[in-house]
Amino acid sequence: MLRFDLETNEWFGKCYHIRGSWVPAYFMDIPLAGILRTTSRLAFLEFWLRFDTALKCQRQEELVADHTSLHTTPRLMTCWEIERHGSLIFTHEVFDLFQSEVLAAREHYDVQDTKDAGSFKIMSVSDQSHPKNRVREVNLQTTTMITKCSCMLFENKGIVCRHVIRVLRGAKINELPNFYILKRWEKMCKRDIIYDGDGNPLDDNPIDYVDMETRRKISVARNKFEDLIRHAKNSSGGLDLLHSGVCDLESTISQSTLVVAHTSQQEQESFVGSSFPTQVDILTPTNIDARGTCSRIKGHRDKEKKAQPKKKLGVTVQVPRFCGTCKELVLHDSRKCPKKK
Repeated sequence: MLRFDLETNEWFGKCYHIRGSWVPAYFMDIPLAGILRTTSRLAFLEFWLRFDTALKCQRQEELVADHTSLHTTPRLMTCWEIERHGSLIFTHEVFDLFQSEVLAAREHYDVQDTKDAGSFKIMSVSDQSHPKNRVREVNLQTTTMITKCSCMLFENKGIVCRHVIRVLRGAKINELPNFYILKRWEKMCKRDIIYDGDGNPLDDNPIDYVDMETRRKISVARNKFEDLIRHAKNSSGGLDLLHSGVCDLESTISQSTLVVAHTSQQEQESFVGSSFPTQVDILTPTNIDARGTCSRIKGHRDKEKKAQPKKKLGVTVQVPRFCGTCKELVLHDSRKCPKKK
């Protein structure tokens, strides 16, 4: 920096001030779970175990966040209806970002000028808190009420910016248009059924068309029942009404439906996810020994035993033996040899 006269360069100065982050030794106190910066030096199994653990923690945090968004209500900071509408739609994490934009639009922003350009209105929104009173341009289409701001926050992050909120407030629009509600930011984004190209749910493996329709109806009914619980939990009268309605519905359904016993084959087909064919065209070949049914391989001892004649019951067969005295194959041994004196 001294050699090339870069002391006054803003970018070089900023990089030099954070030089402690250049060398890993300066952030050894930061917990990195043992993962090295050079992944080629890390064993694949060790990396996979830590990656799987991190993924499980992420899923657990996601479940907790979903439960919090569905069953709790965030605190409102203004009396604007657009903020209340955002609290009913967005998750808590996204609503915090949206709420900060609403607060900024209420406190520091105002519409300075408005120009008509056919079906568009060009509005200049100024920042009263900025030293130079920075101005952003917002194009409002009067027919669809869709706006486009020069800050490009919605196009970049999917969050409605403070300039657009101020313009919508001036146009007396108390709810966010559907254009600004992205599906990924909604509380109920995971409750919709996802279908493949053939119209079958991706998470299910239906046996036939009737089974597929049954699964769809069950999913829709479950979502509606969860919505009823979420709306009725805020009042005791609503819970009592829901409880009495469910009890009446239970008695009605139990009287109108009959319990049908399923056979063993139907239970197996339901578990496998497909029906068994009535006609089998592919059979096991008959000229091969299937595994588990073939006989034991015969050894040399088995062959010797098979070659020997079988003894008859009650009949003693004498086998000639070598006598050490007479040196012949006879029916006696050396102890009983007649030639022995």
